Amino acid sequence: MTWVVSMTDSENVEDTNVRTVKLGLDGINSHDLNRAVECDAESIINYVPTHPKGIAGKASEIEDMAEMFRAFPDVQFVTEQILGGADWVAVKGFLTGTNTGPVRVGRREGKPT
Repeated sequence: MTWVVSMTDSENVEDTNVRTVKLGLDGINSHDLNRAVECDAESIINYVPTHPKGIAGKASEIEDMAEMFRAFPDVQFVTEQILGGADWVAVKGFLTGTNTGPVRVGRREGKPT
């Protein structure tokens, strides 16, 4: 599935970028992995507390998100703030959910966390 977000007459490029990322966040909240990562570039770097150095690349993002959906089947992303520029978007928010499966934190298998 590929979707294209077109800029409306009343939008600037920053608004379009933010709207595109919101569609991806909707994918997370509906647990639709394909939709959740559709707007991510191959060069994405996702900084989250469990990966403070970042998750680099779309394939790693897909793997991490699939693991999150298995471990937290009711996960939801709550958006606090979204900022956008011509070629970037930053999102501040938090995840909520009930842990019902194994979780690898920061890829530290076998080490205390």
